[in-house]
This record gives sequence, structure tokens and C-alpha cells, in this order.
Amino acid sequence: MALLSIITPIYNAEKTLQRTIDSIDSIHRENQSKLEVIFINDGSTDGSKAIVERLIASSPGYKAVLINQKNAGSAVARNEGLKKASGEWIFFLDADDELCLDLISRAEEYPEHSALAFTVRLWKQEKIVGQFKAQSINPATRMDVFTSKNPFQPSCLLFKKAAVKTLFNPEFSFLEDWLFWTMNPDIFRQILAFPDIISAKIHIHGENKTGHYEKNGLFRERVAEEIISSYQDGLSKKQKNNLLIQKYIGKIQQGEKISLAAFCAFPCGLVLYLKLVVYFVFAKTGRAVGPYSPALL
Repeated sequence: MALLSIITPIYNAEKTLQRTIDSIDSIHRENQSKLEVIFINDGSTDGSKAIVERLIASSPGYKAVLINQKNAGSAVARNEGLKKASGEWIFFLDADDELCLDLISRAEEYPEHSALAFTVRLWKQEKIVGQFKAQSINPATRMDVFTSKNPFQPSCLLFKKAAVKTLFNPEFSFLEDWLFWTMNPDIFRQILAFPDIISAKIHIHGENKTGHYEKNGLFRERVAEEIISSYQDGLSKKQKNNLLIQKYIGKIQQGEKISLAAFCAFPCGLVLYLKLVVYFVFAKTGRAVGPYSPALL
């Protein structure tokens, strides 16, 4: 049994996958025996599979596992990784990104915690264009946070596998991580945040899902509806209004018009309300909000 399982979905990533594999050397050699890396080949038609097969044949210092499946999306791929994972701790690393931290050392230092949160930086053409800052969430504030925004990119969190009670919803091909975090409260039972430590370098390019403006709007609306359906009477009035605003923003992203009633959802998160105003104003002027700003997710 490994201490840590890194789960990496792959879809036609032959141009970036070796970079991702090389970055795993951020984990010190003496710690790699406690690591397994699970690669889920999600129906790739390029040379991605061969790259992982060569890695396995080279007998790296960690256990490397390849799972092949028909193309079904990142939610299904991550679910397969979670089912296969033997590690006590889980970390998601996409096949076009880079690990920047020895996660084993951190996991060993804080065994009593359910999750450790780190900052990830977004890079485009070798320049930093944004970041997701590590955030600490406690059970009392969790739903206020998750109804107002998606605070974590998948590589922000190192978390205990035992805390996962609900797998990714395979019907969500966008924003599936937002729903996953929301539906697994035990992950945030005892979380420790490290805002000054970078866990991963996220590469922004034309194929990132964040750049699909209308689809992100559609799934923002669907995430809000799913949370309302799942939690129902367990939500406060503020949390319900937050989710209504998320739905309105989603509609704007899809090119739909919203009524003035959208601006009367009080009480609600102030920052989220300001986001609604920004999306509305941009839509009125025929522009789309910049897709890579974590503050606007």
C-alpha cells in the first residue's frame, strides 16, 4: 500500500505528458517508494499510451500503473483512478501540468489532517497569468464558500482517500471538481492551508476546459442545480441565494438574458454579487469575462 496516489487522466497528451512525468521527481528519491502514479488513458489516439508504457518498462522508483479506457472524460477517468488507488493520500495532476512539491514529506508531517491545501500558479507562454491561492475551510463555513465559488483547482489539494464518500459525477464534463469537493465534506473536516507553497504549475493553452465560455456557463448552472437538489433544506437563505446567482451567471455565459430580479437575491456573498455585475456588464458590451481568472470562477 502506498502512502500517496497521484491520479493523472490522459487524453492525447503526448506533447506534454513527459514533462508531467519528469516533474514527479519533485518527490525526493528516498520517498518515491511510498508513491504510486495512476495514469488513466482516456481513449487517446496519439502516442500517450506508449509514453507511459516506456515509463513502466524503465522501472521508476515508484509504482506506475496504466489503465486504458474508452474516451469518457476526466470525471470517469478520475473515478477509475480513485477506485484503483491504494494510497492513504490522493493528489490529482493533469497530463499537461507539473508537480512542484514533495507531497510525501508533507503528508508524513501532517498525518492527522484530512487535507492539505496549496497554491497553484497558472502559466501561459512562460508567464504567470494567475493563481489559486490556498484556502482553509472549516465545516461551519464550507457551504458558504462552495456556494459562492469553486476555491480549488484539482491540484490545490492533497487529501485523504478515506474522506471520499462520493465519486465524480460522470454527467459533468466541466466543473466536475467543484461538485466533487462540495459533495465530499469529510475532505474539509481538518484542512491546513499553505498559501506560500506552490504544489503545481498549471499550463494554460487552447485546450484547457476553462477557456470554453458557454460550456462553463452551462455547467455552472447545472452545478448550482445539483447542489440545491442534494442539500435542499440544509442550505441557508444566503447559500440558496448564492446558488441562484451562480445560475444567473451561468445563463449570462450561455448568452441568455436575465431579469432585474437577479440583482435582488439578498442576503448573498458580496464578492459573488459583484461577479454577477461584472458578467452582466461585460455581456451588455459584447465581451466575455477573461476565462483564466480564478476570482471569477
